[in-house]
Amino acid sequence: MDLLCPSGEGWGPLSPSRPVDFTMCFEHGALVTGANALFIVAASVRLRTLRSAPLLPRALVAGSLFWVKLSLA
Repeated sequence: MDLLCPSGEGWGPLSPSRPVDFTMCFEHGALVTGANALFIVAASVRLRTLRSAPLLPRALVAGSLFWVKLSLA
């Protein structure tokens, strides 16, 4: 278990040496992993809705003239 959590404070959510502070192993193991998992779920739902959306009409899609003007500006 020392390989996963090199900190001496351990996996507990609250640090014994600092008042009202999370341990580093809890922050990296639970909080960051949970936020990353939530992002992956939200991004996959958003990608699914974007893939099923109808395509934009040709008049709304930027043409080559737009990109030439943008690169010269």
